[in-house]
Amino acid sequence: MQSSSDIGGRLKVFINRVDSYLGNSLSKFFSGEEHPTIQGDVRYEIVGTIVDAEKKPRWVSKIVEREVSKIVEAIKTCSIVVYDIMNDCDEVKDVLQELEHLSFEENKLLVIVSTLMNWAKTPKTGTKDEDDETTFSEDDFRKRKPHPNFKKHLFIEKYTLRLKNEKIKSYVVAPGLVYGEGENTLHPIFKTAWLGEPKDVPYIGNGSNYIPCIHLADLSVLVYQVAHLRPDDQYILAVDDSNFTQKEIVDAVSKTLGSGSIVQISKEESLLSPIFKELSQNDLDILQLDLRTESLVARDLGFQWKAEMGIIDNIDTVVDEFKQKRKLHPLCIMVHGPPFSGKSTLCKAIASFYKIHHIISSSVISEGLEKMDPDEADDLKASMKDPNFTLPEELLVSFYREKLLSWRCQNQGFVLDGFPSTIEQAQALFAPHSDNPDGSPRDDTSPRNVRVKLLPDYVFVLDADDEFLKERIMMLPENMLEGTNNTEESFVKRMNFYKEHNAHEDDSVLGYYDSFDVLPLTLKASDSPANLLNHVKKIVGEPKGYGPSQEEKDALNKIEQEKEKVRLEKYKKDEETRQKEEEIKRKKKESEWISRLSELELQEKELLEVQSTPFRRYLMDNVMPTLTKGLVELCNVRPDDPIDYLDEYLFKNSTK
Repeated sequence: MQSSSDIGGRLKVFINRVDSYLGNSLSKFFSGEEHPTIQGDVRYEIVGTIVDAEKKPRWVSKIVEREVSKIVEAIKTCSIVVYDIMNDCDEVKDVLQELEHLSFEENKLLVIVSTLMNWAKTPKTGTKDEDDETTFSEDDFRKRKPHPNFKKHLFIEKYTLRLKNEKIKSYVVAPGLVYGEGENTLHPIFKTAWLGEPKDVPYIGNGSNYIPCIHLADLSVLVYQVAHLRPDDQYILAVDDSNFTQKEIVDAVSKTLGSGSIVQISKEESLLSPIFKELSQNDLDILQLDLRTESLVARDLGFQWKAEMGIIDNIDTVVDEFKQKRKLHPLCIMVHGPPFSGKSTLCKAIASFYKIHHIISSSVISEGLEKMDPDEADDLKASMKDPNFTLPEELLVSFYREKLLSWRCQNQGFVLDGFPSTIEQAQALFAPHSDNPDGSPRDDTSPRNVRVKLLPDYVFVLDADDEFLKERIMMLPENMLEGTNNTEESFVKRMNFYKEHNAHEDDSVLGYYDSFDVLPLTLKASDSPANLLNHVKKIVGEPKGYGPSQEEKDALNKIEQEKEKVRLEKYKKDEETRQKEEEIKRKKKESEWISRLSELELQEKELLEVQSTPFRRYLMDNVMPTLTKGLVELCNVRPDDPIDYLDEYLFKNSTK
């Protein structure tokens, strides 16, 4: 065995796919980024390949292109080579063939991280009834028979152990299902439980298959120890001391992280299930592996296990790792403000955008009553029909507390709609309790302190004056007022209650939040709902947790496009209908106007005729006789100046 002092100060380690689930963890341990005390004075320089350049770990010093010739050149400079063959069988085969015939000045160590799927079809000993108890160890490695989809992996194992290069010391490490640190193969199970969509977490087949497992950190340390201790056995099973079935593992995840409900699906259904679509066929095969194993070599490698007794015995730690790695912290928000300031509207918008739960009194009370003794619930329901009845505050707080402690709210988060509205309610709701909701004792010194889990991260206060709020209630449609307490009298009563409990900041619910360094932030209630949500986005940031997948985004975009298309078609149709109606109205008005105009002209003509009758009679009696005679005389005489002649004639005869 080569000691640390023999190895020297700054040796290189080659690790393939340093951006992968296992490659990232291995490179951490060998670089000293993770648990550097294990290595003593040894600090390795990490060289490796990568699939996604944007995910290059900061502790990796050099990235090699994924070409066999360049990989081989990089390996020549390294003392240790670690290859995860789960997804790189073809590449490693070509690399091994090149390495086998090379001459090296110094010894090299090769560790191939394979899979227990190479044992999936290994014949079990004993009678049919005893088959389930058959346990395999390193002593049985020559008996191993692979799953049909893993024959290439078995070939790589055998090729590695038979390498004809005296300068290369080779090992095969065969891990079971690797879990922890955000999850990989088990990620769909954890994700489904966390989201609660669907509520029942699926397991494949009857779920009675035993899946050998190992925590990612334990696998990384085990590989590290193999590289340093270089045990005599070249084939090592990387498994913990557990023997859990698939159903037991899924059940533990669901109970710890989700609803606690599980459901069986067939192997065929798993291939079509959207839950498992992110997994490769290899991963689905591992979930259905049925094998009991124990590692005799791993016990002698002398390292401290993180999860030696398996995933179920360490499920709380594994779930916490999952949340931390995936940044799945619940987002807790409170919206406070006077009546009719728009709290519910803003809460709905926040809940929709951040995919958290809208906590409103009506639904909280309804759910609380459903969980009560039926007789007591019926009595309360009867009492609540009285408009003057008030639900006991202690009971209301207990309903809210149970709701906020539900797994959905503790996973995704919540937005409180106006409750608690007083400092007394806040103290009762958020203060640590000695017992859990189920009555079991709670350790308030633990990281899961109730106050930390329930207290809002952000508090928004909608500010508005009395006149604005009165005007808003006056503008409400009648159908929103009928049968409700949205009356002027109710508004005044609620407004007085709000002012009474928010007059002094130190004695208000806002002062309570401030005392825990949760600063209430004021928003103008007069702003539009869209502007208010934008203000919240700027403060809170982008949604945390799982956003929609690309397929879900495409589906949502398609739905929005369809909605927009329907909206445009409806608008076009409505516009055409409106224009037709406008044309009909215009023609009708035009016809009415023409008819009325004709009637007015006739009336005017008749009026003029009536008004002109006395004038005509006057002319006929006093003017026309003399004028007519003058004109006749003018025609007979025909003077040179007829106008002057007619003028003199009319003047002479005007006195007659």
